[in-house]
Amino acid sequence: MLVNRLIQSVLLATPILCSDGFYKLDFDVRKGFNLTEVVDDFFKGIGDAIGDTLEDVGDLLGKRENGSQQVPLTNERAFYITTLKIGSDASDVRVLLDTGSADLWVMSSKNSYCTENGGSMNCDQYGTYNEDNSTTFSKNDTEFSIQYLDQTFAKGTWGQDTIELTSSLILKEGNLAVADETDSNVGVFGIGYKSLESAQDKYDNIPIQMKQQGFIEKICYSLYLTPAESEKGSILFGGVDHAKYTGELVKFDIVPINGVVRHFQIPLNDLTVNLITPVQSATTTASTLVSSPSPHPTIALIDDTINQLFGKNSKRDDNVITLNTNGLFDSGTTLTYLPQAAVDSLISKIAPGASYNSNLGGYQVPCSLRQEGNSVSYNFDNKKSIEVPLSDLVMIAGRDSMNQQQCMLGVVANDDHTILGDNFLRSCYTLFDLEDNTVSIAQMKYSDDEDIEVIH
Repeated sequence: MLVNRLIQSVLLATPILCSDGFYKLDFDVRKGFNLTEVVDDFFKGIGDAIGDTLEDVGDLLGKRENGSQQVPLTNERAFYITTLKIGSDASDVRVLLDTGSADLWVMSSKNSYCTENGGSMNCDQYGTYNEDNSTTFSKNDTEFSIQYLDQTFAKGTWGQDTIELTSSLILKEGNLAVADETDSNVGVFGIGYKSLESAQDKYDNIPIQMKQQGFIEKICYSLYLTPAESEKGSILFGGVDHAKYTGELVKFDIVPINGVVRHFQIPLNDLTVNLITPVQSATTTASTLVSSPSPHPTIALIDDTINQLFGKNSKRDDNVITLNTNGLFDSGTTLTYLPQAAVDSLISKIAPGASYNSNLGGYQVPCSLRQEGNSVSYNFDNKKSIEVPLSDLVMIAGRDSMNQQQCMLGVVANDDHTILGDNFLRSCYTLFDLEDNTVSIAQMKYSDDEDIEVIH
């Protein structure tokens, strides 16, 4: 079974165990692969493997590399990595925190791909685990096997052991897999639905065990991502932080995939493009006014001249792009994926004539679109709108041969799935409830304040 690997990872700061039913992980975002490597050839070779699953899509975003691109991008991949202590000997193992899969697997010190075992991979970068050194490890004698779309894989055995997230949060007999054969240099800490588990016989994964052992009251978590440049954020198990959003937190039922709830997707009706357009120069305005039907051309010219002098801009509204689809929330994806028709419509509204630049790996658009005030509003089921600044959707992509700054649109065409990645989620405070099968959203508010409520 193909399981989504979180293409993002987070280096977590010291987590805080809260005695009243929630558990907070603060993290720093670390940079990795650049944007060109993420986008290039993304959909090549997927074919029927995607089907109706999104775990397959996410992995390729984070793992595919292509050295043929000529323009170095400043927008690199963000990786979220957390450190666990596993076993009676408390081995430090760092793993990718993954909202799009459900298994915890770690690399065994016996992995044949490691340099110390005759292989070529540096396994010390994220740490390994030796089950023979743990007196609390219990082996299930059940085979573990995962293969990803980029052809990396992990094989080993399922078992249980003590899993310490902090000195205060220690799970007893935590379910995990130990990979003694893998060409991936880091394991995965999946926190998604049981339906995403790779084991044939489904089991209670770590989020479920967190509730069973009294660390949280409900299997849910809220995601708070700060602006890209700040490289901070948090995931809150079992609770919601009301200080991190504005307006109402609106709840939506998750739309099943083929009758099964697997991923966090809710109805997305349309997008509205809001542009703050630069005013025309006084000369251009004057020439235009010669044939203007306005009854007061002189007043209009004065107004436009004042606007030019004082930098006032005008706003264009009602640029609606109809979707009527389901938007899938994926913190493991950097970009936004929309149907081709929607991407074409978006480009026609923000940058008419923009073309695909193979060096950039996307549509090249003017960097001026990143100016404050330009945005795209996402309308969910006519119940809630989330406004995303274009500065998050238009990405600085380096410089050309003339040393001119280049930008690309961080929205990619995909007629199979509408995926809302991190360039959307940075504007959307999101609560994922895996028991009630709901997603609650609100406009993000960047704040150091806290107002945490336990979810019962």
